[in-house]
Amino acid sequence: MAVTIVNAPSLAWAKGCFEAPAALEDVYCISKEGIAQWPALPVNDRNQITSGCYQGVFVLKSGFKWAHHIAVPETLALTSEAQGSLPAQTQKNILEYTHPGVSEEATGAVSGILNNDMVFVVIRANGKGRVVGSPKWQTTVTVTQDQGTGAAGEVGTKIHVEASDQIPAPYITAECLADIKANAEDAEDDGE
Repeated sequence: MAVTIVNAPSLAWAKGCFEAPAALEDVYCISKEGIAQWPALPVNDRNQITSGCYQGVFVLKSGFKWAHHIAVPETLALTSEAQGSLPAQTQKNILEYTHPGVSEEATGAVSGILNNDMVFVVIRANGKGRVVGSPKWQTTVTVTQDQGTGAAGEVGTKIHVEASDQIPAPYITAECLADIKANAEDAEDDGE
């Protein structure tokens, strides 16, 4: 078997360019069961992903909509770390955010994401969407609630998501993000 050497692509960066950190307050999620077809990550003939952006849109099954979660922006964090070893290294994408409510609605909403294979889309401060969840591997979601203590305690429903993928959380196109927003349930004020 002949070995093909593949050069890594160059990465340019203009010094002084500002890369906005953090994310906005919007998170969208859906059970993978509701997805009829995923957008595609372009690959070459060696099955290497050639772009960090999904092409196309998520096609949903009838009756499914994206859920829209409002997060406290300062709590929303998206990180990616390497896992595994050669030749099967992947990324573990980790999304954490806190919804400010602990109402009956916030508590009940948790049941739809626990023990369910989910995909999440988080909106970065620059307005671009990133995906946490892959069609290839299970997504794990854990939830904690803090009722707060004293006059200055923290209150909220904290959602922690871990999902393996071939690359750090892939981006989606503006068209895909617009489609998600158009096919999402409105986030309602839970009164807390």
